[in-house]
Amino acid sequence: MHSIDCLSAPGGRIRPFRFCELGEADWDAFFDLSESLFQEINPGEPPPDRTLRRHSLLHPHPLWQFHDWAAVQEGRWLGHAGIYFLREDTEAPTENRTVSQLELFVRPKDRRQGIGRELFQIAQQTACRLGKTAFLDSVALEPGKDFLLHRGAQVLNLRSTSRLLLESVDRSQLSRWCQEGTQRSPGATLRLFQTMPEELMEEYVALYNAIGQGVPDADAEGFVQQDVTSLEDRRVTEKLVQEKDITYLTLLAQEADGRLSGLTETYHNPAQPQRVEQSITGVLPAYRRRGLGKWLKAEMLEAVRERLPQAGYLETGNAEQNKAMLAINRALGFQPYHSELQYRLNFGT
Repeated sequence: MHSIDCLSAPGGRIRPFRFCELGEADWDAFFDLSESLFQEINPGEPPPDRTLRRHSLLHPHPLWQFHDWAAVQEGRWLGHAGIYFLREDTEAPTENRTVSQLELFVRPKDRRQGIGRELFQIAQQTACRLGKTAFLDSVALEPGKDFLLHRGAQVLNLRSTSRLLLESVDRSQLSRWCQEGTQRSPGATLRLFQTMPEELMEEYVALYNAIGQGVPDADAEGFVQQDVTSLEDRRVTEKLVQEKDITYLTLLAQEADGRLSGLTETYHNPAQPQRVEQSITGVLPAYRRRGLGKWLKAEMLEAVRERLPQAGYLETGNAEQNKAMLAINRALGFQPYHSELQYRLNFGT
């Protein structure tokens, strides 16, 4: 394996790299840098397991393209930038394939030296050259928010990330919500899957995308819904999470006539054994006000407690205008952890 110094011509401190070509010294330097970012966002929390994270980085999602750069000085990584976007030949909507996510971080003591600006410029130039029109992502750290706003980023939404300590969950409340759900939605059942049955696949995809498009986030001008899936995406993702030993749970609400009416999903990555990510949750408009949302959340919490005894907390993110889901989360005991700014930065503006 090569040193990052071999991956580009000498002379500059910004150098492209590929994870599959890093030598051991550069892996150590990368983890040292990325863990400093992790600690800035999650002070005092154990960082992700290096061996498992390395395996994950060496086996990325095949429907996405990845380009990365490091700011390096005498073998020490000062900063990192990466752009990540869906491949053009996927089944994703066109608007999702024309934007890119951006990851950019500079060590606190190395900031205000132009490193972030250099990393951003090469990331933006590359994204533009590859046909992307904007960066669309979220940022949590205040220096990052200031950096992007200074470059003309448009604020789409303010989001709050919240955590629920699993040991503090009121089990009697979960029981009440499950009971109320069955009483108010007679004939409906909840079905838990890690592998989606083929006979439900098409309706699951339609349900997932309808719920994603219906969240209040979508009201912002310039917003592109990133909670989208396809038959291809679901199948590829299921295969990938199995290879990485990630527990990906989907809980579906199915009506007496067989139609799907709601869902909730969680992810557990063994690289962070204490954390479970609560992903998309929602109910189709025609089936709301029957306690289905609460029932789904309660039943999923019980599944997490049963299947993932090593987990310590559930983490989720919501736009501040998503009052209904925020109310459910607060009733469960979720507490604010940090805030994020969801932004769009158009190129050429």
